[in-house]
Amino acid sequence: MKEEEASLMIIRHAIEKLEVDKKQQVMACVREIRAGVRRGKCLTGADADCR
Repeated sequence: MKEEEASLMIIRHAIEKLEVDKKQQVMACVREIRAGVRRGKCLTGADADCR
């Protein structure tokens, strides 16, 4: 298992243990991060779907 995969597994496990309201906050942050990454790819032309 790669170090990145192990780290993600630890983070996912920690998120599962959170109370519902805290889990929702984390998931909202994840959505914003993913949206930002997509926008960044679009701005750099790295994502063909943005053209």
